[in-house]
Amino acid sequence: MNAGARVKKKLRFEHHHMLGMRLDYAPIETFIDELAHSAEIGASAYCCVPDVFQCTICHDRKSHRDIVNGADYVVSDSMVMQFARALRHGVPVMKTIRGSELMLALCEQAERRGIPIALIGGRDDAVLDSIKSALIAKHPKLQIAYGYSPPFRELTVDEEKTMLDGLAQSGARLVFVGIGCPKQEQWMGRYKGTVHATMIGVGAAFDAIGGLYRHSPAIVHRVGLEWLFRLVREPRRLYKRYLGSAPRFVWLMLNDWTRAPQR
Repeated sequence: MNAGARVKKKLRFEHHHMLGMRLDYAPIETFIDELAHSAEIGASAYCCVPDVFQCTICHDRKSHRDIVNGADYVVSDSMVMQFARALRHGVPVMKTIRGSELMLALCEQAERRGIPIALIGGRDDAVLDSIKSALIAKHPKLQIAYGYSPPFRELTVDEEKTMLDGLAQSGARLVFVGIGCPKQEQWMGRYKGTVHATMIGVGAAFDAIGGLYRHSPAIVHRVGLEWLFRLVREPRRLYKRYLGSAPRFVWLMLNDWTRAPQR
């Protein structure tokens, strides 16, 4: 399928808006199947996986909001977002899974359907290699067609060409992008139509799968406290992100609830 081909969804997703940011509404199993189908048919598409932090970025920056709202799929792995949507729009709380679990579920589909994948991210080549090893250990027949750990700066023209040529030549049809928010969303928005694959921003999933940190207990995720677990684990890196965005998200949502319901 060419770059301009449309994604053939099996159903039309219901969606809601949270502070202006679109959030699709469907069971996580449906998203997994749809993303795998999109990759299988060779669609150029992208999926954003926003949390509270990214929702506040969308509220503040129209440019980023346009990227997220323009995605083919928007599915949140944050239970806080799911609880807030349920309260705001009067819908049942939708079950969700961590970003790393979503990535592993998609790798399982890719292995079963013979879909080549690519990995864009990792703190360095050593971390990227550990991610590849972990994925192959879980899914021995998974085809990892391409991997690239970009530098923590803008790519030069030559570096960008090398990356895009490598992706194209690899034949990868499912691309996991783990370079952090908002950079990974900008990356996907920029290359939709150029990268002939389905791209998904998975953020910290690379670190989790690569063994750089351990997961929180399942109950912590289910009650919406994954952010607190991560904050305690990495306070220096994450305190501004979570202690700044979480209270502000609550205030903005309370303010929003005084208005007419959104769609």
